[in-house]
Amino acid sequence: MALKIGLKEAFTYRMEFFTNILSSALMPAAIQMLFWYAIFHINGATSFHAFSKQEMLGYTLASMLFTQVRGGDLDFAVQEMIRTGQLSNFLLRPISFIEFILIDSLS
Repeated sequence: MALKIGLKEAFTYRMEFFTNILSSALMPAAIQMLFWYAIFHINGATSFHAFSKQEMLGYTLASMLFTQVRGGDLDFAVQEMIRTGQLSNFLLRPISFIEFILIDSLS
């Protein structure tokens, strides 16, 4: 369900989606790849804290995918509602806040 909501939220605005992918996934991955290149090729190391180059690259790709799939920016939306005081509007409604956020993100 979180994956579905995250993907739907991400595909809502395509340009924002591609910008988000570039800034939150590709740039950190590229920086990490340069970091591993510097360690393994420039320094000539065969391992880094008992991890091989392939294991570190696998970790980089897995962490990049995990951060993209973890559920979108719902936590930031809730944080913003708390900061602006809009959360109190939902405390008196018959539907719970969590259900409202899930229904609102599906529409």
